[in-house]
Amino acid sequence: MTPMCVKEAQQVVRKALDFSSRVASVKSLAETFTKLQAAERVAFSLDDDPADKVDHEAERYARMSMTERAARIALIFEKARKKAEEAGETT
Repeated sequence: MTPMCVKEAQQVVRKALDFSSRVASVKSLAETFTKLQAAERVAFSLDDDPADKVDHEAERYARMSMTERAARIALIFEKARKKAEEAGETT
């Protein structure tokens, strides 16, 4: 083989390898994007039905003890009192 043919052959092999690495990179990016989208949908509850979420909250509330319920109500009242104070309202 002449030196020119060897050089041309090396360039062809280099181009082929570059192309396959680009394809691999694009495939990796596409897979990563797909996984990221799925994780975002789970994180932001995009696939959840709002009615199911309300039922879940009601179920969680039903399992609360009386002490937990009282603490939750006290927290709600405390937040409301602070908000009223900030607004300049007095009780």
